[in-house]
Amino acid sequence: MITLDARMIQHSGIGTYIRGLLSGMTPTQLKEMWLLGDPDLLNSYTDQIIPFHSPIYGPGEQILLPRLLARHPLTLFHSPHFNIPLLYCGRLVVTIHDMIHIRFPSFSRLPLARIYALAMIKQCLRKASWVITDSESTKRDLMDRGAPQDRLSVIPLAIDETLFREASGSDSSVLDKYSLAPGFFLYVGNIRKIKNVPGLVAAYLRLKRADSTVPPLVIAGKDQMPQWTRQYEKDPSIRILTDVPFQDLPAFYRSAIAFVFPSFFEGFGLPPLEAMACGCPVISSRAGSLPEVLGEASLAIDPHNVGSIADAMKQLFVNSSLRLQLIARGREQVKRYSWKTTARETFKIYGQLLEGKSHAA
Repeated sequence: MITLDARMIQHSGIGTYIRGLLSGMTPTQLKEMWLLGDPDLLNSYTDQIIPFHSPIYGPGEQILLPRLLARHPLTLFHSPHFNIPLLYCGRLVVTIHDMIHIRFPSFSRLPLARIYALAMIKQCLRKASWVITDSESTKRDLMDRGAPQDRLSVIPLAIDETLFREASGSDSSVLDKYSLAPGFFLYVGNIRKIKNVPGLVAAYLRLKRADSTVPPLVIAGKDQMPQWTRQYEKDPSIRILTDVPFQDLPAFYRSAIAFVFPSFFEGFGLPPLEAMACGCPVISSRAGSLPEVLGEASLAIDPHNVGSIADAMKQLFVNSSLRLQLIARGREQVKRYSWKTTARETFKIYGQLLEGKSHAA
């Protein structure tokens, strides 16, 4: 049987990947899958569940999980992150989304994160029957670390098309919850240094000083820099919202004058695609996978240059024609991505391994 480690299904990031992958599967494909994790979180997807409650990165996934898997007639185990069970000896597929901890250790919040990532990714590349990654950018990073090209595939991510779409009604009820009016600049994502949120705020304040009529900046995401964000608590032009439910985000995208994503690095970068799907023009950095994922559908900026970010924001504030051009390009760009395609390509890899056409650890 094919088993997917779904313990992180409620997380952002990897949880989005797990939920999207499952949503893209056909009923026939789902019947071939077993999910590992909390039955209360997984029973809406299938009744084929292997209960396992040990947290990620804990000793349980290295001690208890291999024993549990050995008691089941597994044909293949898919880990959606590099925290693989090292003592598992069967066919293993692992998805590695990015190399941020290794390439940018100075941005890590945890001192041992780089050491752990280095050790685990090395083991993934040694043990995995196949490695999946989200972008050509991360594929190159993995190959620089010795990943064998004949066991390495790029399968892009996608967005929830039922949630992220252009307006079919009024979003005023959602905006009223946050005392917002349409027409703001928007950032969605974790508030972290690697995401360059301080650079975004600096660019916005530069723009605001030059033109007091520019609309507010709304930042929506988990605050991992509370000591830094505290200084803007009383600034009426900068709204930092740390408790926006996922289902409210489409209204934010649809109501923004522009979505700004100045990240220093991304393994893929879903928020700009979510914005495009909602009819919002996008400003995005040229870093990591973003040029590959977004193509010509965003207004590209240098994330290391505050002036570049501010100039792009000004362009979209004053130039409605440019906004419409980017909306049209974004509408076409987002059509290139589908969870059904992601699931189909992932099942091709499962099939190759189960037919014995590739390495088994």
